[in-house]
Amino acid sequence: MNSWGQSCQAVNQSLQSAVDAMDDLATCFRRDIEGKNRIPPATARQMGNSLAELRDSLIKLTVSVSGVADAQSRAVLSFLAGNRLDREQFYILLATECVEWTNKNIGLSDFDDFELFNLLRFEGEDKSGYIYLAPDIDGLPDVDPDDWTLRFLSQTYRKAIIPPEEIEWNSLSCRQRMFFRKHLPETVSRFIHEKRAAFNGVRVDMQELVSALKALKVHLKARRKLSVLIRKGDKKGKLVLELSGRSKYAGMLTTVNCIGDWNTEALAPGASFRGFVTHPPVDETSYLSFRDGRLHIGNWSCPARPAGDV
Repeated sequence: MNSWGQSCQAVNQSLQSAVDAMDDLATCFRRDIEGKNRIPPATARQMGNSLAELRDSLIKLTVSVSGVADAQSRAVLSFLAGNRLDREQFYILLATECVEWTNKNIGLSDFDDFELFNLLRFEGEDKSGYIYLAPDIDGLPDVDPDDWTLRFLSQTYRKAIIPPEEIEWNSLSCRQRMFFRKHLPETVSRFIHEKRAAFNGVRVDMQELVSALKALKVHLKARRKLSVLIRKGDKKGKLVLELSGRSKYAGMLTTVNCIGDWNTEALAPGASFRGFVTHPPVDETSYLSFRDGRLHIGNWSCPARPAGDV
């Protein structure tokens, strides 16, 4: 959990403790003081009013803090869904360390942070999100499996960010192309500048693919140097996932159904699938393809190579 999440959780816990303590105090007042003639009536009335006002203020403060937390959750969910964020949502996520697009980070101090963030918004026919300018999208840190907050944020990033290598240059708006040419010329070459040939990939059921990878996961753990060979099955509409490498587990395989023709054999490191299997995309189905030295499953990708390469 990041520092903001820890602080918010601590405030909520403290406020709830304060409300509980106020309830106990109000109960003691009604039971032992109010109407007992132990203190002057005017003082008793003043104490009763003050306790009631203090309790109401604490409850309102609790609701306000919860409202801030809810607003942050809605902003994160909107970001995860690939939706366009408004200025308020952007600054909520920026303040809570969920996004890092600032003019300082990118080196463009003349830009307003939100305007810069909005300029990096990409909306294509098959994907939408925000252009991620870091050199390597795989450089996101590993997440402690017990830290559900960071795990959720990692899933959010994987869904919402798109590296330039996944975007065709001509699919950007004129304003975006002018922006990159003028302010970030070194990034221009990272985009796809030639129209891809006919799509070479297949559509697979995500749940079936994850189950197939899980069936191999036990053996992948045993020897992390094992790779997964993805090849065409003997029957039409079948895709084979086969363990490859120097191990007694090499040759073990499983199959998944697919729609389309898989006309290549690709090898991907077995370790690359750890995060994918643990936090799979939420899509019911997705395209699986091999291009530009990477295996792509929807918006997720990992390094890969043709099976014939040494």
